[in-house]
Amino acid sequence: NHTSAHPKIISTFYQTLKQESQKFGWTIMIDHPYSGGYITQKYHYPKNNIHVLQVEIKKSLYMDESLQQGNFEINQDRLKIVKKIISQAFQATASTAQEINTKPL
Repeated sequence: NHTSAHPKIISTFYQTLKQESQKFGWTIMIDHPYSGGYITQKYHYPKNNIHVLQVEIKKSLYMDESLQQGNFEINQDRLKIVKKIISQAFQATASTAQEINTKPL
C-alpha cells in the first residue's frame, strides 16, 4: 500500500534502483515477493518526515552459492555493483526528501 514514505520518496528510490539495475540485467520489484513488515509499519510517520523504506536483495546477486550446504562466498565484484546501485538510489532519494521536507504533504 506504499504508505511508509512519501510517494515521491518511494518513486525516486524505486526508479533509480530500476534504472541502474537494468544496466546489469537485474530486475527490481515493489512488494514482491514480500511487502514490508513490522519495521516499516511501526516506525514510519511521513507527516513528521519519518520515511521508511525496506529493501531486500537476492543473495545470488552478491554471493556465490554452491550446492554444498553452507558453502557461500561473497563475490566482491558483484557486491561493489550492489553497493553502487544502492548508494545512487539513496543519493537521489535524499535530494527528493530535501525537496519535500520543505513542503507540506
